[in-house]
Amino acid sequence: MTTKTTTKGFTLSKDVINDMLGEINNAIPFNKNSVKITQKVIDECEDNRIPQELLGYNVTRDEEGDHRTDGQFVDYTFTFISPKNKKTVIDTEMCLMVGWNYHRDVTFE
Repeated sequence: MTTKTTTKGFTLSKDVINDMLGEINNAIPFNKNSVKITQKVIDECEDNRIPQELLGYNVTRDEEGDHRTDGQFVDYTFTFISPKNKKTVIDTEMCLMVGWNYHRDVTFE
């Protein structure tokens, strides 16, 4: 996992972000739009794709559109709120055929 820690927080690479978003999306209960990252959520994800640094964060998901076909992109916004109430927002898109499509590293405070 590519994680870089700084005095302002930690940075995750775009590859880690794309893997992590799939796991977080799966961890959000049906008919809900948020999840708290607990040790259980981290332990139950595939291949440790949710970094330990996110323990205690609340994550909300908003989506615009729906997957009418496997090739249709849907816009998603994930808002990560740290235990210190600092927000990090990731706007991305996903289609079932391709997966998550985020293009840059992200620093979480």
